[in-house]
Amino acid sequence: MKLIPFADFPLQERDALHAVLARQGVAPQHVCISRMLPMPGADDAALPTVVLVSAPGWSRTYEGEDWMRQFEADLVRARQRPRLSVASGEGAPTSPAPLGAA
Repeated sequence: MKLIPFADFPLQERDALHAVLARQGVAPQHVCISRMLPMPGADDAALPTVVLVSAPGWSRTYEGEDWMRQFEADLVRARQRPRLSVASGEGAPTSPAPLGAA
């Protein structure tokens, strides 16, 4: 496997990801993205490329070419989850705040 940092992604892919983050209100500096590129041997079956995405309290892996669509869908779902309010006596949330939450 070869680790490819986000800075080495193709320019169009980086620009598209920045657009996704902007649409979802996530600051790019709060997200770490890299790609694992399989290095199969001559007799090995083809392995998928895997994109790794992490942020404080949140991480996901995505296989395949449509990873960015899946990532944006995850961001949308994370932002739609109801959060419990400690001040109103509902208790503390059991998971980290969704990406993009203040």
